[in-house]
Amino acid sequence: MDGVAGWEIIELDTVGSTQEEVKARLRAGAAPPLAVRARVQTAGRGRRGNEWSSPEGGLWLSFAISAPPPADPFLGLLLASCAREAVTQLLPDPHPPLRLKWPNDLVLTRPDGSLAKWGGLIVEVQAAHPPAPPGALHLVFGLGLDLRIPVEGLPDPSGRGLAPTSILAEFDQSPSPGSCLPRILSLFDRRLSEDRVPGGRDRSVERILPHLDTVGRSIVWSAEAAPAVTDAPAPRGSGRAVGLASDGGLIVEVPEEGTDAPSRRCVLRSGEVHHVREDEPPHPDPRSAGGLRNQEE
Repeated sequence: MDGVAGWEIIELDTVGSTQEEVKARLRAGAAPPLAVRARVQTAGRGRRGNEWSSPEGGLWLSFAISAPPPADPFLGLLLASCAREAVTQLLPDPHPPLRLKWPNDLVLTRPDGSLAKWGGLIVEVQAAHPPAPPGALHLVFGLGLDLRIPVEGLPDPSGRGLAPTSILAEFDQSPSPGSCLPRILSLFDRRLSEDRVPGGRDRSVERILPHLDTVGRSIVWSAEAAPAVTDAPAPRGSGRAVGLASDGGLIVEVPEEGTDAPSRRCVLRSGEVHHVREDEPPHPDPRSAGGLRNQEE
């Protein structure tokens, strides 16, 4: 595997969790940018601590960067977009497009219109350790991509919402984890620099939107209530995703049922989202629609 300028990249055979390994090394005095990749994880995890299946053949990667406060939740989508772009560049044409599902999934669309999930990520924020200046942050990203994993190595899809898949299972070939890693980190460095210049965030949003499968779809959601935020959605509800906010929030159009008032718009900044196919009625609770798989949960 080629290195990436400015990065310390550590490759391990087996580890419990690359995310915990990076955080332990930061506590011990390692400095970002720091990345840890493992051939196999034995205790990989996703959002809310759920298990993330991590057999050989996938890219199991965590990395840390330094960032000024406050933490920027948009950077998770920026990383997902870089991972999608990197794997796409390494696949021969033609192939079905790889897409993103808000807030943190990498997906593709099956011929029947359903989505299958081949990757996901988490982002954790912690105070930087000395000698970093007071108030500085470390952002620790965990990325899991199902690449060279055969069908029989995928998790059991029953009752898990989005069907699990891998690049190999879909295309009969896949780039290697070692070839994807430097490309993803290099792209992330470049996109982060572009994002931080004046007008860069608008350009980042424009770059991501065409690949964000959630926008334009009817959705149901379950989210934490935020009554102090004027554009916050109800804790649970349904509507149509219509755009992406500059902070990474999902802009949702919610009809005012039972009135002649026009639809109102709100911004969903966290929570679980379920896409509703146009031929099925929306359900008011996404958990009843099968939940969400692994790293999305």
